[in-house]
Amino acid sequence: MKKEDSKELKYIDNRRMELEARLSALRNQRGYLGKEIAKLAADLNSLSQRADSLRKRSG
Repeated sequence: MKKEDSKELKYIDNRRMELEARLSALRNQRGYLGKEIAKLAADLNSLSQRADSLRKRSG
């Protein structure tokens, strides 16, 4: 194998490992963010319902 090819292959392998690690981290973060979004949406819905109830009660 040529020296240039060997260097490029090493670069590609290192870059691929780096990208795989970043992708894995983003996938983990996405799971966490999905749960946080669901909690916030539920809280917002609850507050909206309470506000509607108070408005109806107040006339």
